[in-house]
Amino acid sequence: MSSETFPAVLAGALITFGLWTQRVRRFDSSGRRRRQLQRAELLYRTHSGAVESILESESVPDVLKRMIINFSDAIANEDVVEAIAKMFISGAGLDPNQEDGDVREAIHKLARQDPEMAYVLCQAIITGMHAAMLRFDATAILYEEVSAKMAASLAPDVGFVVTASRMRKSELPFLVRSPAAALA
Repeated sequence: MSSETFPAVLAGALITFGLWTQRVRRFDSSGRRRRQLQRAELLYRTHSGAVESILESESVPDVLKRMIINFSDAIANEDVVEAIAKMFISGAGLDPNQEDGDVREAIHKLARQDPEMAYVLCQAIITGMHAAMLRFDATAILYEEVSAKMAASLAPDVGFVVTASRMRKSELPFLVRSPAAALA
């Protein structure tokens, strides 16, 4: 190899190495994204089963059934999930109001009367939020920070659930009664 061709060969080798490195990184990030989506799918299944149990339970008050339906519908929207994630991270925008108080009171009452269903309600909220965050690219980036804050919280705040429920985009009304009662 002559000294004249060496720079060209070296430049070619560096470009090839750079392209190979980019491809490896892209492959790694696509694999990570695929794993996130697989986790989201598993979490959505758990969320769906928990929501079904809540709606079928006689011990869960209608205010909580409405809240979980609205929450589940709201977290299907990427903009809502991103807004809630950012609010959760900053702690801003989760102002308590009367609806929050009613929900909190209903949760405390449910926890006393039917602790198992209170657990299922928490499971529906947590798995729903985690699944929604992993589902969308923009919120998957925020996932680690939000999940760390959720895990560090000694007393989970339902403020973000109520806030998400209010952000529900659908105008479809939900009937929170048993099918038999609805037909009567």
